[in-house]
Amino acid sequence: MGTGSLGTDDTNYRLQMTHAWLTHTAEVNDQGLAAPGSRKNTQHGVQGVGGKRFIFYDPGQSILMIPGDWIGTELGKVLPLGDKKGLRVWSVNWLVFLPLNVALVLSAFWLLQLLGFEARLAALTSMAWLLATSVLPYTEITWQNHQVLLFAMLSNGLILHSRREGQRAALIGSGAAAAMALLVRSSAFIHLFTAGLFLLVCLRIERIRFPEAARRVGFWLLGAVPIALAGRLFDYLRYGSFLTTGQTMWLKQLNTDPIFSGLPPMPPGYPFINPIHEGVLGVLFSPAKSLFIYDPLLLPCLIVGALAWKRLNPYVRWLSILAVLNLALHIALTSKLDFWHGDWAWAARYHVSSVHLLMLVLLPLFMRRAVAASGAAALALSSLIAIGLLVQVLAVTMPIGVEVATENLQEPVICNPDDWNSKLEFRLGRRVYDLICLDTRLQHCPAQVAAEAATRHPECHDVIEQFHRTNHLAFFPFDSDHRILGYRKELALWLLLSTLAVAGTARWCAVLVRDLRGRPAGYGMV
Repeated sequence: MGTGSLGTDDTNYRLQMTHAWLTHTAEVNDQGLAAPGSRKNTQHGVQGVGGKRFIFYDPGQSILMIPGDWIGTELGKVLPLGDKKGLRVWSVNWLVFLPLNVALVLSAFWLLQLLGFEARLAALTSMAWLLATSVLPYTEITWQNHQVLLFAMLSNGLILHSRREGQRAALIGSGAAAAMALLVRSSAFIHLFTAGLFLLVCLRIERIRFPEAARRVGFWLLGAVPIALAGRLFDYLRYGSFLTTGQTMWLKQLNTDPIFSGLPPMPPGYPFINPIHEGVLGVLFSPAKSLFIYDPLLLPCLIVGALAWKRLNPYVRWLSILAVLNLALHIALTSKLDFWHGDWAWAARYHVSSVHLLMLVLLPLFMRRAVAASGAAALALSSLIAIGLLVQVLAVTMPIGVEVATENLQEPVICNPDDWNSKLEFRLGRRVYDLICLDTRLQHCPAQVAAEAATRHPECHDVIEQFHRTNHLAFFPFDSDHRILGYRKELALWLLLSTLAVAGTARWCAVLVRDLRGRPAGYGMV
């Protein structure tokens, strides 16, 4: 896991929030910042209570980074290292995001067992889910997606766990986990909503009478409400209203904040300015963002799920239905957004957490069929898994933004880093081409595009130089601007850990496949 950097400005801003809280300093020091070139600029934050400027992101991820940032800060006081920020970034990567990614996969394994899948199949599915779906690139780039997904999975899993034992504690924990997802990203109210529906469905399946059902719902709310209210209190202290979030404050100030004085105003209704069909069809079918292209196992999983539907237990059926509803609601929420695509990301990042949850429930059905198949069927199903693995390996070979940056360099105006909208070309094909370009000089390679842009727009020197620093292999530690141990030691450590991880994973998966093949075709399935 990890490229050696946080991988995105969004997470850097959230780490900036974390560090400001720990050091009692301002989140935004606009004295040293360049004047914004667009009203889409996020560096300067928003004006809040007392005229202070705040970074307007949700607090959840910043809260999760507190232990890593604190340890990195304290180590920086005693270690003779010049790159204090780099030490904090490394500390957050290794001590926060790596354990969270491990917890994500372990939670997947646990949830599958709670749904009734046998341990061997659950283990094999969890590994395929990590490596052959877009879960993999989002373990490398530290957006909030996986933290939201982790809390959503924990919430649903604890609902299932409450059927067996520890009912009160499990239900309180489930509500708390759903609310934590909301604290990480405000749009996760959809995950909170579908988790609540799953609880009601489970109560119906088990035919729990009303007084007992109300008691259980009360325990769930007892976990959810305090954390949800804490999020409202956080925003009240910053923006002066319980009903105002950082995002809504940013939208209110887009055309009124004096820091943007002299810049063209945003259009009325921004950012909900696109036709609905653009966001809906784009997420499903566009060459740059289609969920079916960048998660090629999604459609096969849906087909296998439909074929096996009558044999599934009601919990698997309903969690699948609610995952589809979750995805539909996310698509509806973002369909009119100017930036529905969540660009500078692999696939449609506002929707992948919903897809990951859906695929987790259906993937064991596909994996069991693949293991039990023979002849042409085995070859076809194994090829689909290999394609899924290849797509995700391609996703992590270079920085996520190389293709976006190349598209932007071909635009008439390339100097504005705040412009989020690019051409949305076929990123997967472009990634293959860009990898070939690293050792060849074909036409339209990124380096050539950058050279042509430098000739046309010498005033954009800084943007073009930043692009050159992005156009490279991104395996850890090649994408890191921070050198803590030195390049050679970091490379040796990375090679050792990678070799052990790949060899161990391959051997373990081979053992699981062999064990499952030796059992009846339906073994392990619910």
